[in-house]
Amino acid sequence: MLFISYSRADVTGTKNLSDALLSKGAEFWLDEYNIPVGQAFVAQLGEALQRSDAFLLVDTLASRRSYSVSYTHLRAHETVLD
Repeated sequence: MLFISYSRADVTGTKNLSDALLSKGAEFWLDEYNIPVGQAFVAQLGEALQRSDAFLLVDTLASRRSYSVSYTHLRAHETVLD
């Protein structure tokens, strides 16, 4: 499964990307689609990273400035090293 990390400022482009991936049959994790309302974001994030085979960073100026994207990137590295 592909884990997609992005900035909320880039949600439209990221959804377009995920729609294209979905049309090709790709399996991916995107918080917009995979975190139920009321669920703990950090816990869901960690579980998704553990299940992922690949990590895709939607690299934009907004994502480079985003604390959440930086946190996710760090967690992805920690997951790979465990």
